[in-house]
Amino acid sequence: MSKLDYDFGSASKSLFLETFMRVSKGIMIVEKRPPYAPSEQIDVSIVIEPHITLFSEDHSAILRIADYTAHIEYKVIVYDKQGNILLDKTYKSDGVARGQATISPSSNYAAPAEIAMGKIVVMIIDDLIKITVPET
Repeated sequence: MSKLDYDFGSASKSLFLETFMRVSKGIMIVEKRPPYAPSEQIDVSIVIEPHITLFSEDHSAILRIADYTAHIEYKVIVYDKQGNILLDKTYKSDGVARGQATISPSSNYAAPAEIAMGKIVVMIIDDLIKITVPET
């Protein structure tokens, strides 16, 4: 296989959107970093800027039903509405999934990548809770 047909950017964006819709009062996709002018009518508490900075994978060159491992790294910067950086951190995670003798080999690559991305989103949410919820 000379090419992997899996759009990590779209999968990552979908995962972030779904997650943040579940854990927040609302989300808005913005095209630039804060601060925002009043005329822009962008009312947000924080802006999360994630970037996939590294992806690699390991698998057996012979057995399709062996373990597939994905290694993913995200760089995440979180801004408050004034544009101050609240969080600037790199997150790394691995995902492992048993390969299947499927028609589309790309599904064997996607499964561990999605597991790794899911683990990273949990780490990000944990850190967001620490910086957005006042301690009592």
